[in-house]
Formats: sequence, C-alpha cells, structure tokens
Amino acid sequence: MKRTRIGSISILFTSVLMLGWPGWLRAEPRGDSGVAPGGPFGVQLGIPAERLPANLDEAVRIGASWVRLTGTTGANWARIEPSPGRYEWAELDRAVAAPAQRGMKVLVTIESGNPIYRSRQGYLPGDLRAHARFLTRLVERYDGDGTEDAPGSPVVDAWQIENEVDIRSYWPDSMANYATLLRQSYKTIKLADPGAKVAMAGMMDPTGLRKYAEIMRHLDGGPDFDVFDLHWNCRGGGDYKLQIARNMGHIPFDTYLREARRLLDSPAHRNAEIWITETSRSDSANPFDNERAQADDLVRRFVYPFCQGVPVVFWYHVHDYPWDNKPADYFSRAGLVHEKGEKKLAYFTYALLTEKLAGCDPRDVEIVEETNTVRAYRFARQGSRQTTPLWVLWTDGLAAADYALDVGLTRRVRVTEAVPRVGIHRGAAIKRPAEAFATSVLPSRAGRVELRLSPGIPLYVEWVE
Repeated sequence: MKRTRIGSISILFTSVLMLGWPGWLRAEPRGDSGVAPGGPFGVQLGIPAERLPANLDEAVRIGASWVRLTGTTGANWARIEPSPGRYEWAELDRAVAAPAQRGMKVLVTIESGNPIYRSRQGYLPGDLRAHARFLTRLVERYDGDGTEDAPGSPVVDAWQIENEVDIRSYWPDSMANYATLLRQSYKTIKLADPGAKVAMAGMMDPTGLRKYAEIMRHLDGGPDFDVFDLHWNCRGGGDYKLQIARNMGHIPFDTYLREARRLLDSPAHRNAEIWITETSRSDSANPFDNERAQADDLVRRFVYPFCQGVPVVFWYHVHDYPWDNKPADYFSRAGLVHEKGEKKLAYFTYALLTEKLAGCDPRDVEIVEETNTVRAYRFARQGSRQTTPLWVLWTDGLAAADYALDVGLTRRVRVTEAVPRVGIHRGAAIKRPAEAFATSVLPSRAGRVELRLSPGIPLYVEWVE
C-alpha cells in the first residue's frame, strides 16, 4: 500500500549536464540519478513493446522525465486477465520497468473491457466487482511498496482511466457510465496506492467539452480524479494557438483551457491539475509542414501551456510509428525521429528546451509581453548559488519584429536561437549538435537589450555571469 517513491509531482526540475552542449545528447541512457523526478517534459509512447527501449533511450537523452504508456503498451484488462483469476503480467511488467529503470515517471492508460466478465471495451464493465479486483491487483503490483510487486518494484505514478471518451469509436457507451467507471476506479486506486494520481480520459479536442460537462454533472460527490487531460494537436491548422475541433473550426487554445477550467469549478475538483498528455506537429503531413516548422512549433507547444498554468506536457511519440498502419497519416509523422532512425530538427530542439529550462518552475512564469507581434515570457531559474531569469521570446507575425527587453541588473546576456540555424532544413545535416544553434552575447544598455525576433525562430535570453 505504501509506496517508496514520492507520488506527487515535483514541478521544479533539474538537468544533469555533461561536458559540452547539449548534455542530454552527449550522455548515455542512465538510471535513477539521470533524470529529475517529475519534471514537466513528457513523451507519449503507444507503440509495440519491442520498440520501447530505443524510444525511451532517446527520450532520456533529450531530457524527458515523464512517459505515457498507452494503447499496446498500456494496461488492457482482457490481455492481462484472459481467464478468471489467471493474470499474465510479463508484457506490462517489461513496459513499466523500462522507463522506471531509466529514472522516468510513468503514466499508464487503463482499458477496462474484458469479455470474460461481460465487458466490452468502451463500455462500463458488466461486473464491477471483478473490475475492482483487477484494478487492486494492477495498482498493488506497481506501487513500489515491496508487497506483491512486479520484479524490481517499478512504480506507476499516475493511472489514466480510458482514452478520448469523447470519440464514439473509443467509448460508445454513455457519459454517465464513464462517470461511474471513473468514480469506482478512483476509489479503488486510492485504496491500493494513495500516492498515485488518477487522470480522466484525455479529451481529443474542444468538441468534447459538451460530453465532458455531462461527465462532470454525474460526479457530484468527489473528488473523482486528480488530473484533467486535454489533447492539443495541430491537424491542418499550422497555428500553435489554435486547435481544430470537429465541426467547430479552429478554437483558440486559451478558450479551450478556460472552458476546461470552468468544468472544474466545484469544491471537489477545483484543485485538479490540467495536463496535456498529447501534443504534436507533423513534419510532413500537410503542405505547410516541414522539419523546421515542427521544431519551431514544439517550443511554443511547451512554453505556451506552461505560461497558461499547465504543469506537464507530453509530446506525441519519439520515433515515427505508422499509426493505424497508415505511414502517411499525420500522427505517423509527428515523432522526433524518423522511423529509420534519422533525428529530426525537433529532436535537437526538444533537447535544448529541456536544457535551457532546467531549474525553472513552470508555475512561476511572468508574462512580459503577449501580442501577435511579440510574446515574451520570464522564467525564474534556480541555480546552485542564485536564481537568475530566463526569457523565452518569439513573434507570431509574418515579419521580423524589434523588441527592447528589460533584462534588469546585468551587463550582458546570451541570446540563443531555440531552433537550429537558418539553412539547416533536416536533422540529418546536424553532425555537431553543439554548433547547430546560433548563439550571441549582447550588451545591455540602461537595463535593456535590443532584440530582433524573426518568424519561426524563438529565442532564449539569459544572463551572462
């Protein structure tokens, strides 16, 4: 029942630097000491189990500290308990142990269908007592308390109850029945492991707000979950601030987030966190997609939610994987590494992002400027001796913008482009990652630095000690 690792999220994150930059790209995959627990950078991996080690090794190298195991690597009741009382844990044991051995936090999605108990996938289980017994065994196996644990006592830090129940193909049952499943699952999981977090099914897009409002109406007592999950993918829009919603056109992300928070406005759930366990941009699924656009979008898809109060964001896949056996599909090309192993520009961009934000707390962000011309955000980076500021800036305009940034009491700042240098169009061209990003040192005058923000090139600005 009692876990040996801390179950709550430590939002403050650090990074282990090796000689040279970026440290993650020069490091070998490492154990528990190599990744800060509970940082805000995650990856989703819904891939065959045999592909997990290579994907996780790359995730660790670029600084990811959370992984979401879903689909074929998640917890499927029918697969684990094929006949009453007979449990086959080997596959899930390997899937959970792999990230745990690399020092990562683990979120696992649970699929609750099992035909031997009159339970079809996507419907409320016909035998809720049998489902509760399964959940208890499942959570107890991965709570790290040394009792009835999987080999090595790997820990699952968060459990997610189903996925995208606003889509009929995933959840054809009623929202009232999903609320019943969520309520029972929460109680059962908390009894087995009070430190584990419980997440609602991720919402595919803003069209699901109506259905999730119905779920919330059936959750009257509470609390019934710790995490409310939004999915935020760029399917055909080309603008990180907009989310395509089925039959609704483009919805601004801040509207999407505001409406989600409105659903949580009850005493039982107002302390729930909102996570994004799935965000992405393809490198080639649409005419306006390419590796540079994907890399630029990646920076904004992490920083912008942090500045909106989202503490954890997961990128959709490390390696490309043919989603639904469709190699040209959007989701098949949204990874950071091509299927044959060639790293994309976004791979190196992710690594630099985790390096630059090391020591920052995404809950403590100052919005310096937020217009279509200039977006500037100030993070507080805690070092071993002092706390120093880090700014992330970009323009959403089509032309370059000049901006005078107030940098406080420093004589010089280092300015680093957040995506690889102009002229580098594919990650395959990067032979020396330390030289791939343009960096300059600029003097401050009267506490200000003059910057030029170019479209498609976010900047990091930090003090030079």
